[in-house]
Amino acid sequence: MCYTTDVYTVYIPTIFCKEEANPMKMTFRHYGPNDPVTLEQISQIPNMYSIVSAVYDVPAGGVWSEESINAIKTSAEAHGLKFEVVESVPVPEDIKLGNENAPALIENY
Repeated sequence: MCYTTDVYTVYIPTIFCKEEANPMKMTFRHYGPNDPVTLEQISQIPNMYSIVSAVYDVPAGGVWSEESINAIKTSAEAHGLKFEVVESVPVPEDIKLGNENAPALIENY
């Protein structure tokens, strides 16, 4: 995409063009409240759109509560960011091994 003026042509990468149908979204990994890089700092990165995060206080195989997920979303939104991507859902060893505890843990997923 480019814009031409009388003096020069400006090329703008699609990532920065809001009018594009599917612009790339700039995201940043956030490791929760104990992350040394705060949401305030992340929100200051130019063109930052959202964070990628997870619920870190629930052990592998545990059920993430709606409250925990909403807390991440609310914190992100308080800093002008979205929370649209979840990463690092840990898979318990019992599921990997397929032992007798696996069915109950799979049900959590």
